[in-house]
Amino acid sequence: MFGAAAFALLALLLAAGCGAVDLLPATGIGWAPSCGADRISPGETELAARILLQIRLPRVAGGFLVGAALASAGVLYQGLLRNPLADPFVIGASGGAGLGIVLGQFLLIYLGAPAGGAALVPALGFAGALAAVWMVFLIAGRRGRRSNSTLVLTGFAVSSLLWER
Repeated sequence: MFGAAAFALLALLLAAGCGAVDLLPATGIGWAPSCGADRISPGETELAARILLQIRLPRVAGGFLVGAALASAGVLYQGLLRNPLADPFVIGASGGAGLGIVLGQFLLIYLGAPAGGAALVPALGFAGALAAVWMVFLIAGRRGRRSNSTLVLTGFAVSSLLWER
């Protein structure tokens, strides 16, 4: 646990310090190799603080939050199916999302882009994933009981029907 927290803190420091402008020399950290094309001298601390607080830290924090959300989603899949190898392909969510995205692209290309059309594609992908998971649970629970093996087999069948790879 301590090793993972130390690694995350080191990754946060390096991600915030490295970029197109190298901020590590301005913070006094001289042991890290240069990771940017331009360097900020120790006298330009105001510019370094603006780059760090307004650009880099929000992006790094967003990356950590997205990673935590994806890890939580994976844990939920594994807990729901009671299978340590479970993923979105098992229950049909990825097939439904793929079909929804293709439908959104079709609507944008052939029917023209309505107002806010760029948000249509991810929204239809999310709706397709929800519809596919709902369909899997509906089909798997038809006989009153829903076992894990029936859920997994139904998920594979629905996924292969919705999205042929």
